Order: sequence, then structure tokens, then C-alpha cells
Amino acid sequence: MTQTRTIALVLRRELHDRLRNGMLWGVTVVLSLGVVALVVLPPLLADDAPERYEVALVDGRTDAFGAALTQHGPLLDIEVATTVVDQESAAVGMLTADEVDAALVGGPRLVTEDGSASTELETTVTQTVAQQRLLDALSAQGIPPTTARSLLAQEISVPVVDPAGESADGDAALILALVVTLVVMLMIQLNAAMVLSGTVEEKSNHVVEVLLGTLRPWHLLTGKLVALGVLALGQVAIIATAGLSANALVGGADLPEFGLGAVAVGVLMLVIGYAFYAALFAVAGSRAGSVEEASSTQGPFLLAIFASIILVFLVVLPNPTGTVAVVLSLLPPSAPFTLPARVALEALPVWQLVAGVAMTVLGTVLAVRLAGRMYAATILAGGSVGWRESLRAEAVP
Repeated sequence: MTQTRTIALVLRRELHDRLRNGMLWGVTVVLSLGVVALVVLPPLLADDAPERYEVALVDGRTDAFGAALTQHGPLLDIEVATTVVDQESAAVGMLTADEVDAALVGGPRLVTEDGSASTELETTVTQTVAQQRLLDALSAQGIPPTTARSLLAQEISVPVVDPAGESADGDAALILALVVTLVVMLMIQLNAAMVLSGTVEEKSNHVVEVLLGTLRPWHLLTGKLVALGVLALGQVAIIATAGLSANALVGGADLPEFGLGAVAVGVLMLVIGYAFYAALFAVAGSRAGSVEEASSTQGPFLLAIFASIILVFLVVLPNPTGTVAVVLSLLPPSAPFTLPARVALEALPVWQLVAGVAMTVLGTVLAVRLAGRMYAATILAGGSVGWRESLRAEAVP
């Protein structure tokens, strides 16, 4: 039987067993519902309706401001509705009777119940009056009203940047880097933990000894890792589809275009990083005699994950182009978390991305082969072999 055929049989066996596991489906459903809730609840609970103001105008004196007030209101996230009355006393009377929120009378003056108005309403009225006076002045200089209005209607955008010339997109990029890094970490840890628990389970019921009688250790381990990697990608696809569908239904946030590269690199490093850590967690599971004991044997690998995440948060995100960030991008234990973050911050040269992926792939291949050797040695010895002895063990043919 060829190596490919052997690995494919192990892969099919693992998929068959895992897909019948209710825990896997339960976790996927819970995570999907959690993402949907995070997307759907904020728009539903938030009160996005603009503040509405009723303003009374006086015919022949301030009624000309009506259309401009209605147009300028949405610019400050308010809605202005106007009512035209014959006399100024009637406008003030409507205000006193609480039929309107304010009255714009001759002068012009904005009359309110307590002599004060919200910043949005006051700014809207001020801009409207100023624009009308400018139009009157331009008209007095012989400029046609249509030309003057078209000039004033031009949209002018003044960019807002920090002293380094960076816009607010930098904050969005930082948030994206945090989210992608955390998602990659959680998915790698969750699925690597599945490898560990599966290894402990197989060891306890002695199934793995039978399999190692006909398979090479690294064939068995590779099939297990590929199967669980497929399940991990399927899990991510289901969760992402649920979140994106919910976002589309409620008309939620627009996805930033600059984040697509970070998401793509995040998925790539999720696959490679999962394979790297899953191989190591398989060794931790093989060295444990029970689930309780596995919590101690996986300690060094959990430490590597958390140390990498801490370095990303404390060093890479504040200085994504620094020497430490470059080094972490090239090391297999930290590259799965560092590369997506630096791509999100637009601080990763192409050569470093290629080098980081290549080094992680190489590290994964070596980890799988080494883990296969340790995997067989520790399982066949009943889990009583130390780290040094398992590394020195003879390879199983």
C-alpha cells in the first residue's frame, strides 16, 4: 500500500469518527450563534434614529430657510421639520404650547423654551442662515442663484490625520490585527486540544497499538492532523458564513477592503500553525495516561502559544516593523500569530511573508516527522518515557 493511500485511509477514519462526535457539532453551533449574536444584537439594540426637531417659521420673514434647514439637518445627524405660520406671535405661541421645539423668527432669532438649544440644532440653524446670506451677497454681485447654489453644494473633504500622517484607518487596522490574531490563536488551541484528547482516548482503549502494528507512526499522525485540519477549516467556514450572513441581513458594518489580505493570511497560517502545534499536542497526548495527566504534558506547548500571543500584543502591534517583529515572523512557534497581525497593519514586506510561511511549513514537516517518532515511542512504552528518552528512542519502521 502506498504512503498516500495509507494516509488517506487514516484521514477517512478520523473524519468518520469525528463527524459523529456531538461535542464537535455542539461547539460549532455555539460559536456560530455567538458570532451571529455579536453581529445582530448591536444594530437591533442601538437607537440609530436621528433626533427630530420641530421648528416654526414665520411667513415672509423666515420661511425661506425651511428647505435649507431640512437639507442641513442630516449632516449633523438630526431631522428638522418645519411649520410655517402667519405671524411671529403665532410661532412663539406654538412653542409655548409645546407644539414645536423652537421658533425661528425675524432677525433671525432662534427662540426656545429655556433660551438654549442643542449643539446640533444651533449649528444647523447658524449654517443655514450663513449660507442664505452668502447666496444673497453673491446674487447682489450679479452671480446667478443657480451658479451660487451649485458652488455651495460642492462636497469638500478635509482628511484628518495624526502627526505621522496616519488617518483613523490605523485604528481599524489595529482592531483587525487583534481580532485575526485572537481567532487564529483560539482555533489553533481548540483544534490542537482535540488532537490531544483524541490521542489520550485512543491510547486508553489500546486502538493505537493495533494501528501501529500495520502503519508507520508518521503516517498515522499525518492522517490525523489532515483530518482535523479539514474539520477546523470547515468549522471556520461555518462560523464565518453565519457571521457574514447575519451581517448582510441586518445591514451591519462594511468589511474593510484592506483587511482581506489579513484574513487570507490568517486562514493560511491557521492551517499551517494548526498542523505544527497539533503534531506537538499529539506527543503530549501520547505521554499522558489520562485526560487529567494531559493537562501537565501539554504545558510547554501551551506556554509557547501564550508567550507568542503576549509578544505579539506587547511588541509586534506597537512596533510591527521592528527587529523583534521580523524575528517572530520567521520562527514557526510565533509566525502563525505574527504574520496575520503585521499584514493587517500593512507592515509586512512580501519577502518576509514568503520566508515566514516557508519556515513555518518546514518546521511543520519536521515537527510531524519528529512527533511521529516520539508518538510511537511514548505510546508503546505506556506513556512512562520522559522527554529525553522519547527523543532518543529508535524509530519505528
